[in-house]
Amino acid sequence: GVVLAIDNRKRKNCLVFGWVVDLLKIQLSIVYFFTFVVKLRPDWLSGMLMYLNLNGLFAPYLSHIPGIYRSLAWFVLLIDGFLFWALWSKRWREFAFFVGFLLHVGILFTVKFTLGLISFGLLSLSLYPLFLEIPGDKVTVNLRRDILDRFPFFQLLRYLDWLKIIRFRSIKYFVGV
Repeated sequence: GVVLAIDNRKRKNCLVFGWVVDLLKIQLSIVYFFTFVVKLRPDWLSGMLMYLNLNGLFAPYLSHIPGIYRSLAWFVLLIDGFLFWALWSKRWREFAFFVGFLLHVGILFTVKFTLGLISFGLLSLSLYPLFLEIPGDKVTVNLRRDILDRFPFFQLLRYLDWLKIIRFRSIKYFVGV
């Protein structure tokens, strides 16, 4: 099959082959799988790498809690393993989007600043919309106007929605989705 292309706004009825989109989805899953496998090393599981690389807002508050770095290391390991398969599961996909978003944003705020981690996070998040199964042309998200304006998450989601498949509708009162 074919799907809408990224630059569909410029050219009408611009389509790409579905297998191209599938390859991008498989590539993201492979990345999460190998990040899971690489973290099965003793230096990661002991929490030592978390201790050495945590340098954000919460680092001064976490350092006095016993076992926190080991717990965080195992938690991140489980998230990577979860994202590997959950993005493909219809049942877990929405939760995986949320967890993946929190993982990559959390990395930005808690780990030592590197361009590689920032680009990895943004590139990974930009592929998430490929996993959406759209019944019609667009997905409509109804949000109260104050929530839509107040939280930067929704502006970031608009920016990452390069397929332009999510339509945000600002409403006065929340009545449901």
